[in-house]
Amino acid sequence: MDGIFQNIIDSGAKALTRYRELTEMLAAPEYSADREVYSALIRESRAIEKRAAAYREWAEIGDLIAASDPAAPETKALAKEREELLFKMALPSEKTTEKRKLTVKLRGGNAAITEFYVKAVSGAVKLLDGDVDIVESRREKGKLIFVRMSVSGASGFFDYESGIHYGDDSSSMEVRSQPYVETSGAFDEKNVAIQLFHSDGAGGQNVNKVETAVRAIDLPTGITVVCRDERSQLRNKQRALAALKERVETYYSETAARLDAAAEKTFRNGAKIRTYFFEKGVVKDLRLPGELPCRPDSAADFVKLLSALKLAIGG
Repeated sequence: MDGIFQNIIDSGAKALTRYRELTEMLAAPEYSADREVYSALIRESRAIEKRAAAYREWAEIGDLIAASDPAAPETKALAKEREELLFKMALPSEKTTEKRKLTVKLRGGNAAITEFYVKAVSGAVKLLDGDVDIVESRREKGKLIFVRMSVSGASGFFDYESGIHYGDDSSSMEVRSQPYVETSGAFDEKNVAIQLFHSDGAGGQNVNKVETAVRAIDLPTGITVVCRDERSQLRNKQRALAALKERVETYYSETAARLDAAAEKTFRNGAKIRTYFFEKGVVKDLRLPGELPCRPDSAADFVKLLSALKLAIGG
């Protein structure tokens, strides 16, 4: 087994050890008596269950292979099955709601590199039980020169894609990965909490007798607006919602602008991070030792690459 996958194997071993610990804890009365603690242990157990099971089966098949004839067809079939279990160890156990924006721009050479990358990302996201949406794409003379994608539910597997990617024919592309911020439709009244209270401002004798003042809170951001100037509760609510909508949309647009600026800064030095050797069917990422398989029609190869990066850099 290639040493580059050692981090994946280690993560599987840790998951199995922890899963066994959690199983014992869940059976102990001192933990089951506390509903909150018990629920937290259940969630953690479910989150690592698949990875732990994959590692256990991977280790068992390894023992079978060690005791078998290396040349036997059955042994080769077991080796293939074991490789698939390594892939399962790399998969996330739970789908998340996180979103990232991937921007791919051809710098020069053959546009096959961008075609390959978009296909690889789409295939990997599908295997990771996530969702991908092509937000924008541009072609010039049939060449795919620009793509913007929204990726969700992939558990941070695309956090480390930013950089310059090269092909073995001197083709290159920029890939920018950053948190995705919704700006269109960012404000939703369903996410607003309304609080009513007595106004202490101007407005006549009615202000201290009726709860006319309104506090509107956008729950996702915590942005709060208070309106108490109107005598009518309804009017104060309308004004509060209008002001809150403006502030929330400004917040998201400014956040998106900051993230875009940060992504732009990453490319000022033109950092090279990866080369795809299409003829050999391998990839070399400068942040990892050795080479990894990266066959054009194998989304599993790309998931293994992303997983190796996630474990090596993100832990």
